[in-house]
Amino acid sequence: MTFEREPAIALTRNEARNGFVDGGLDYADVTTLSLRWLLSIIDADMQRSGLFNGSYRMRRDYKITENRGNRSAVLRCKADYFDAREAVTFNPGGFIGFAGWADDTNVQPILRGFSIWSAELAGQKNRAASSPNGRAATMRT
Repeated sequence: MTFEREPAIALTRNEARNGFVDGGLDYADVTTLSLRWLLSIIDADMQRSGLFNGSYRMRRDYKITENRGNRSAVLRCKADYFDAREAVTFNPGGFIGFAGWADDTNVQPILRGFSIWSAELAGQKNRAASSPNGRAATMRT
């Protein structure tokens, strides 16, 4: 599934999750570098959205944890009246959460950014898998 930078229709949380899975991605693709990239894509969309009086932004701090081989990660956002709400959570067990606090309008920059990131990361992963030496530039750092 490929998404344009400005999709005409609203995305659902399940569509964003499905894009991650359908792209052949898994939690091994959730790295420090790929999370920085995801954060920047979502942040740019938040800024373009003008939501929360133009104050909607991603926090620059994020957390990746591993416990007995289970990776999880949390990215948070802020706006004029809150400082650290969930934006994207890669939960242990495979569930990806998106701004559970947000309505269908306020979650859109997060879903759009995540969907763009998933599609681009999947493309990189597929190019790496099909390159002659089995390697290409990927976000695995």
